[in-house]
Amino acid sequence: MDNDSYMNPSTKEEEYSNKRYAFEIIIPKEEKDNILSQLDLLGVNEKSIFPGLDSIGRYTDFIFRNQK
Repeated sequence: MDNDSYMNPSTKEEEYSNKRYAFEIIIPKEEKDNILSQLDLLGVNEKSIFPGLDSIGRYTDFIFRNQK
């Protein structure tokens, strides 16, 4: 076994694990606010992903517009 064998995948599983994939998920317009609210409950929101005054302002606007 040569020293470079770690660089070459030996199985199909290792070969596929090195590939990158992109997916498109289409979300119906009427579900957008519901999904954003659920993500916000999990702490995933514009404020946490893009910290800064602009995103905090947009996040605050989103919260006040969607209060029920």
